[in-house]
Amino acid sequence: MSFPNPFNLSTNIKFQLADDAYVSLEIYNIHGQRNAKLVNNILQSGFYTLTWNGQDKNGNIMPSGIYLIRLSINVIDKLEKKVLTKRIILMK
Repeated sequence: MSFPNPFNLSTNIKFQLADDAYVSLEIYNIHGQRNAKLVNNILQSGFYTLTWNGQDKNGNIMPSGIYLIRLSINVIDKLEKKVLTKRIILMK
């Protein structure tokens, strides 16, 4: 889902959608506080790569530590919801 991991300046997050879906991709710190939201929109089926540059929602550079990527997918016209969480490590 993400590479490289651990990462220094930025990490790429890859995912695939089989159907059009409402997608939310957020970054949380280990305390459960949301630091960044990379996407919150309807996306068409296909392959996606998003980059997190290690900054919070205000543009501040985050400290070294463990972060969680939370990918929520709600497939349009179906009662199908998936939530995936992956741990990443920011090392400076």
